Amino acid sequence: MLIIGITGNLASGKTTVARMFKQQGALVLDADKIAHKAICKDSVCYRKIVRVFGRGCLNKNDTISRQKLAKAAFGNRTNQKQLISIIHPWVIGTITKRLKQYRRQKKYKAAVVDAVLLIESGLYKKMDVNIVVKSTPAKQLERVLKYRDLSMGEARQRMKFQMPLAEKIKYADYVIDNQSTLKNTEQQVRRLWKNFKFG
Repeated sequence: MLIIGITGNLASGKTTVARMFKQQGALVLDADKIAHKAICKDSVCYRKIVRVFGRGCLNKNDTISRQKLAKAAFGNRTNQKQLISIIHPWVIGTITKRLKQYRRQKKYKAAVVDAVLLIESGLYKKMDVNIVVKSTPAKQLERVLKYRDLSMGEARQRMKFQMPLAEKIKYADYVIDNQSTLKNTEQQVRRLWKNFKFG
């Protein structure tokens, strides 16, 4: 089973690309969704987060508010690094465990790991192939304002804290350009899928 890592900066379209690979027959593991489970109440990560960021990041029912936590984490680089150090070992461990299970099942030709911090976390080293999805900052901001519950200021703050695209591309085996139409992006995905050697 080929393990494909897909990454890209905020609103670059990496999840859209991952979904296109799924349509070709790949299994998809979404690191963001797995991270959501890591912050569930009473988990090890939950306790560490509350200890580091305080009860101000909680909802009234004591669950972690993703919005409040994100605001605190993206307030400065120290906070961001602290949050990554808490959540990512658990996320990477979970993904690694699942990939081993799927390999044993021999059901899929390929598995895609969709992760915004694929490179920063070191998870890219566990991939057979790494793909960076690129878009222009203007296009990214346009998508953020249209599809996400973020202000222009919050979006710019998050983009500022992310690894520059040019740096990410240095780690890429392939780059998918997602600044044009979805049809164009899908054509790139189909070409790559055909080029991958399975088995």
